[in-house]
Amino acid sequence: MDLNARCATLMGGIRLAKALMTAESEVDTILLASGYQNCDLINYQNARSRFMFSLAASGVAAILQRDYPHNHVLETAIITDGEFANDVYCPAGGTEMPISCEAIEQGLQYLDVPDPESMKERLDKLSMQNFIRVVKQATERSSYAISDIDYLTLLHMKRSAFSYVLNELGLNMNHTTYFEAWGHMGQNDAIVSIEEGLKAGKIKANNLVCMAAAGIGYTWSATCIKWG
Repeated sequence: MDLNARCATLMGGIRLAKALMTAESEVDTILLASGYQNCDLINYQNARSRFMFSLAASGVAAILQRDYPHNHVLETAIITDGEFANDVYCPAGGTEMPISCEAIEQGLQYLDVPDPESMKERLDKLSMQNFIRVVKQATERSSYAISDIDYLTLLHMKRSAFSYVLNELGLNMNHTTYFEAWGHMGQNDAIVSIEEGLKAGKIKANNLVCMAAAGIGYTWSATCIKWG
């Protein structure tokens, strides 16, 4: 099936997969496959969309299996706020404005931010706090505390915001990976971060791994995994 919660899709997919295996006895293996290429929807001449200039293309996949003896998926927390539904979108290509030669000539097939100042003002009041909320909710539902987190896969964002979330959670760069060589890969950031964390020796057996992300729309989500 197809699932979309923007850059927070992975956690929603994991939650759905776990729920399916809990409810349906014949379902014991689920493949989560994700491709991301929203960078093709960016008009680099449009300064209103500059916060998305770091988008990068990627693909990831993960297998979830019932009663698998390692890397136990624990609990997920999700917050959605539809107030931001119309803040970032492609003007043309949907039912309201079908794609046309004229729309393409005007560049209306690209992502746009009609009022970036208004979005930032409203989002600044919620976004960082909601990151903290979903991480706290996911860890508490998993019978852990934020202080138990050994590794956080935080989606790629500007360094100041990235550092703010880490500081608020009492974590530092030894507990995560900041992407220096590539940009934001949407919902794929968490899997890539786990790969990088394993390579760097930051993720070890019996560690509590927390994946956190936010998606335009806006959705914030976090999922905990007991690694090893």
